[in-house]
Amino acid sequence: MDRPDSGNNQDIAHDETVNILQILRADIYAFCIARVKDHYLAEEIVQETCVRYLKAWQEGDIENPRGYVFRIAFNLTINHFRKKKIRAIDADMEMDEAKIPGAEVSPEEWLRYKQFRDRFNDLFDDLSDRQQKIFYLRRMEDLTTAEIGQKYNISRRMVQKYMAQIMKHFHKGLSGE
Repeated sequence: MDRPDSGNNQDIAHDETVNILQILRADIYAFCIARVKDHYLAEEIVQETCVRYLKAWQEGDIENPRGYVFRIAFNLTINHFRKKKIRAIDADMEMDEAKIPGAEVSPEEWLRYKQFRDRFNDLFDDLSDRQQKIFYLRRMEDLTTAEIGQKYNISRRMVQKYMAQIMKHFHKGLSGE
């Protein structure tokens, strides 16, 4: 959808964008509730999906609004499970792209994603328990290095060194070096 340049046209385009979200809202909710099995959480994900879509719309063109909205919702459900320390995604949690018109992903892209995810999980398993915990707290719980250091009674600088080691490990393992 093109973003108009002037005020009145932009208001009309914004209204059309909001209408798209209103039309898709029930489908987005059904998509989310099937994955998270929690009414309130599904509603939160729907709201966050709408906010992120509107922000993306303001920043640039979105060629496939329906596919884009469902990709946002899918990513938010995955993030929820990551935050709950569920690393393995069950088969029923995986996104069935064929069920979402306009969100088709080629088999090659899906295979690359699965291979990348499996490689990432293997690399994560290679980390020590402390490194896994530090990585999780920093990247998933969004704790600061100072908060993590306080939790483990180590310096902020030591947390930074752990994170540097972890990132180097992931970079080396994912780049094929």
